[in-house]
Amino acid sequence: MVKCETLIGVLIVAVCTLLTSDSARAQPDSPTIELIDCPVSLSVPRAARISCGRLQVPEDRSEPSGRWIDVFVAVVAAEVDGALPPLLYLAGGPGDAASSEIADWLEAGLHQSQDIIFVDQRGSGRSVPTLNCPEFDMPVTDRLVVCRDRLLADGISLVAYDLDSITSDIVDLIMAVDLQSLNIYGFSFGARLALRVTERLPERVNALVLDSASYPSDESVIELALANAERALQRVFADCSSDPACAHAYPRLQALFEQVVADMNRAPVVLDWFPPAAELQLDGGDLLRLLRAMLAESTRLPFIPAFVSAVAEGDREALARMGALRIEDDSLAVDDHSEGLYMSLVCAEVAAAAAVERILSTAESMPSTYVPLARSALELLEDCVMWNGGFASKERSLPASISVPTLSLHGRYDPVAGLYGSALQSTPGWRYVDPQLGHGVLLDSDCAQHITLAFLSDPSTEPLHDCLLDLQPLEFYIGEDH
Repeated sequence: MVKCETLIGVLIVAVCTLLTSDSARAQPDSPTIELIDCPVSLSVPRAARISCGRLQVPEDRSEPSGRWIDVFVAVVAAEVDGALPPLLYLAGGPGDAASSEIADWLEAGLHQSQDIIFVDQRGSGRSVPTLNCPEFDMPVTDRLVVCRDRLLADGISLVAYDLDSITSDIVDLIMAVDLQSLNIYGFSFGARLALRVTERLPERVNALVLDSASYPSDESVIELALANAERALQRVFADCSSDPACAHAYPRLQALFEQVVADMNRAPVVLDWFPPAAELQLDGGDLLRLLRAMLAESTRLPFIPAFVSAVAEGDREALARMGALRIEDDSLAVDDHSEGLYMSLVCAEVAAAAAVERILSTAESMPSTYVPLARSALELLEDCVMWNGGFASKERSLPASISVPTLSLHGRYDPVAGLYGSALQSTPGWRYVDPQLGHGVLLDSDCAQHITLAFLSDPSTEPLHDCLLDLQPLEFYIGEDH
């Protein structure tokens, strides 16, 4: 057990107070947080001041006398104490482990003026149990079923890993340490969690930062993702055409893309060099899904024109030269993405039964090239039936307006949460678009970091955002042969 006098940070002081009080010890059946030694596997620079804990909560919120689980919490202390309220980071995915991103936050320097709280949501990362599916990394047939059966055999209630339960976990954490004022940053699906927490504790949330968030609308998140992926690729093609160097290197890029997808649908292509596999067989739908993933990542997004051209021409040497596409082997002791939590959350929150017909309708209105994305969405709904017997009868609603000051960040090429559609109404609220990025802005943009820190310093005033005006359009990678 870590001694209180060795700990740092506003949150940890509160935890120590809680743990040394008689009242805390007298209530073993209520959610409690216990300080622990930080795991050796945490990738954190030695200079950082970090403390760790585990929040103990009931797995099934309707049966508190049943099984209890641990939610892992890590706190990085501010370099300047007391400058800003603590910032709670809620990761996306869903199913991503916040603790796996601590090093990225430290590299960005976002802890200089604020404690940052990282919570591995129940079922993810270093929380116990984890719903991670190592079967996804093995040559296993029916890997989803094998993972599901293993978790069920371990006594895990898959339906208990929903957004309502995770929201209650976060509320318990805030209340357990009596955190009177905090800021919340929610990324992607984490933004939904941030909104839910703010609904529950509006008097304690000082400001919200929502990054790459899908806002409430009349369409489901899955439906919107279809149109957003198409729209994001269209932006790449249009922007390449407007860039003299890219247009010269890859003329008629959109037509080439449409042709290669059609050709691959007729006859799948085997790429004998593509990371992380030595050999990868792709049909047109696989290529679309791969491009959608590239759109989301800042390091791979600029390679899309060159990649499409190389695949279309079967240019192995060009593919091999695109070193930034290589996915390095991750040797972390903890998997940073929980496939099981992803399935439980998606099936409970956004895979609404009513979306099936609308997905089919959306597919009919899309250019034929993009129809395989709709098939992928329908396959996800089928997986939900396999995972926990079904999917949500109705997509869970989110607040359309909120009274907490809110900063919204978006990337121009985001294939998941597009720039259009219904926007969250907040008072006050500001919304900015980075012209160079896809899904995820804050950690990949110095400009976004300056804007965010300015906003958190004074949430009632529009943050200075002149740096956005200095950002140039995305510079696409041009292969050596062009």
